[in-house]
Amino acid sequence: MKRVLAIMMAVFTLITMSLSTAFAKSATSYKGKSLVIIGDSISAGFGLADAPEDTLTQALLMPHGEWVEGSWSQIVRDKKGFDKATSFNCSRSMWGTTEFLRILDPAYEAELCEPENAYDMYVSSLLMTPTEVTKPGDARAFAATIKDAIRQADVLVMEIGSNDLFARPILELFAYPFYHAFGRQAAVAVSAVTQQQIKTLDTPEEVTKFLLGKTDLKEFRAQTEADGKVWEAQYDRLLDIVYALNPDVKVYSFGMTRAFQNMELTPGVNWTYLEELNENGIRHMKNWITKGSKYSKRTTYVDMSNVSGYPFDYVLWPMFTYDMILDIHPPVSEHKKIAQNFLRVL
Repeated sequence: MKRVLAIMMAVFTLITMSLSTAFAKSATSYKGKSLVIIGDSISAGFGLADAPEDTLTQALLMPHGEWVEGSWSQIVRDKKGFDKATSFNCSRSMWGTTEFLRILDPAYEAELCEPENAYDMYVSSLLMTPTEVTKPGDARAFAATIKDAIRQADVLVMEIGSNDLFARPILELFAYPFYHAFGRQAAVAVSAVTQQQIKTLDTPEEVTKFLLGKTDLKEFRAQTEADGKVWEAQYDRLLDIVYALNPDVKVYSFGMTRAFQNMELTPGVNWTYLEELNENGIRHMKNWITKGSKYSKRTTYVDMSNVSGYPFDYVLWPMFTYDMILDIHPPVSEHKKIAQNFLRVL
């Protein structure tokens, strides 16, 4: 009996020591390490600046790689003790895989410059315009530093895909985004003044038609599916570059947020076509990152489907398009949730 007790005590001691060692390692393993983030407006911290919560003001405060207070990236960096001097937030609002490949891969940029790809170049340039307008020369300066950031990264986050699956299809279909952003809402405002009233939207179909105009829904769905295939190839191509620059880096790939959850665009109309597309995008990204990608066994998927945006204003509000740009981005409370999701697997 004494021998059995002695063995049990020895085993218990070893387990305790192992757990203590593992805890200590977990608590200190990122001290002095480099965190690098390749992401879009969510990781950039768009909408979190200390300013009135309207899109026009926030656009002038668009982040360009800063660690914005209250953002998930800043929370994780500081909580885990990553080195502030060697950690970089390589995130830009509106960017997708195309834009990052353009600054990382000269061969890709050359392909995009071919005459048959002129429209793709046009759409990509539109997506890059906001950050370039608010900080002229940003893309060129960014291209000169991003490779060095990747080379020295210990942990790299890929939070990229939402713009590929949402923003790009919208721009590709409408082709004239300034009309889509301003003309449609201006028409609502003028109608309210001249007619003293505007037609209410009473069904999901009417809401969809208002949002998408005369665009055929089958065509829009087909475009998002086609762009989804492009994202798959370009996600892997981007990781080709990342691993070529830094074979030992630990990569975490974020899924899509549920930005359109429980939207009530008009009283009593809770469903929207965009919500369905959002759900499809969540599944698409998860399936590719965890199963379809050639790097599925080498990267770690981080689910973000429990993260939502702000409550939406009604679609008939003349400033709806402006506000929606801000509202689909998670507030500080949801950034904390993003950080928690990541910390569970980090």
